Amino acid sequence: FELWLTLHFERSDADLSDCQQSEARLKRHWSAYAKGCDCDCLMPQLSTACENALWLEQQQHANPYTDLHRLMDVLEQALKETR
Repeated sequence: FELWLTLHFERSDADLSDCQQSEARLKRHWSAYAKGCDCDCLMPQLSTACENALWLEQQQHANPYTDLHRLMDVLEQALKETR
């Protein structure tokens, strides 16, 4: 999950072999991050995270990998359909 949060700040395909590495990379941008914290402050960067996650997917790496941008697309489409 920390990879997804990091993608709100930067495009990266750096090998993150454990959660400590992911968390350390995230804390370069968000020093106050702690597991379970409120992530609402990242909403303005959501489109950046989706773009960066799509870029990462196109790199075809197994590590790191996230597909949360696909979930965001589904949720955005569902929201449009309810309007």
